[in-house]
Amino acid sequence: MTNVFGLENKEDVEYELEKPKQINLFDYVKSINIKEPYLGDNLENYSSYIVTKAIASYQDCIFFVKEMNLYPALNNKMEYDFYYYGISKRKRFAEWMKKDEDKIEMISKFYNVSLKKATEFLSLLNESQIKEIEKSLTYGVVEK
Repeated sequence: MTNVFGLENKEDVEYELEKPKQINLFDYVKSINIKEPYLGDNLENYSSYIVTKAIASYQDCIFFVKEMNLYPALNNKMEYDFYYYGISKRKRFAEWMKKDEDKIEMISKFYNVSLKKATEFLSLLNESQIKEIEKSLTYGVVEK
């Protein structure tokens, strides 16, 4: 539509707002590590357990996780801020430890074989045999 002077009227143009991106759990971990976007204002999907477990897999962050475990009653914002401002900026990469990997390492140690062979052994052993192997490799006092 044009106005009195023959210029196009820009008031009639409708602008669409961008939909906010759904924040993933690992976006919080990425934010803590590289300090790029501060996500402390939007903690809808924040899971204290998952974020702490992810941060604990980095060697230089383990003391921050230990300190945070001393205060389990803190809310999510306080925990996120502690990690965000306490942990230094750095790209960190770590793989998630899976339960089968623990069993494979245990079988490898027990039979003194490679991890590849231990993977084959895992498919042949039943749960009671795996528990016996774990029991034989446990040193010291075990509380029940």
